[in-house]
Amino acid sequence: MSGAVPSLLPADDPVLVFVQPMLDAARRLGRTPTLGPADWAALPAHNPRKLAAVARAALAWHYEGTVEALTARLSAELAEADVLARYRIRAAGLDVHAALTAPREYDQLDEHIERRLGPPPSLLRAATDVSDAELRRRRAEAVTP
Repeated sequence: MSGAVPSLLPADDPVLVFVQPMLDAARRLGRTPTLGPADWAALPAHNPRKLAAVARAALAWHYEGTVEALTARLSAELAEADVLARYRIRAAGLDVHAALTAPREYDQLDEHIERRLGPPPSLLRAATDVSDAELRRRRAEAVTP
């Protein structure tokens, strides 16, 4: 028996056994259109190809509820979830790495800024009695090459 869905349903599936003669008759007449579009609607009501399109749709709907189809869908969903979980774990690892290494990088950045601009205004003010205008002038001198 040449089935429309041979690899998905067993050859003795009662729905497949019922619709197979309709599918074979339609196949002999040409291409079976997809259920619904204009080319399907244009066929006469009792045309074997029109009936075969309905039978194919029913067969697909029937297959969706089989254990094999459910297993395949669940496997695909779990595989996708596994990929997402691995991605999230990797991202979390990078976040932890950044959190552990950031203090050292920030210390180096602070040292660089202080070398270029001088100490922050609040520390400078606390250490000396310097006006804001003087701080801006010193920063401008430190920044200009």
